Amino acid sequence: MHSLIAYDVTIDRIFNLMYRTECWVRKADFDKNATPHTL
Repeated sequence: MHSLIAYDVTIDRIFNLMYRTECWVRKADFDKNATPHTL
């Protein structure tokens, strides 16, 4: 049972990290498209 709870916490952290990374990538992509010059 203890390992199951730790597993849930790990999954939650992974999804949270993926969500924040996706938001950061979308924001960076938006900023890149908003600027007149491309990198």
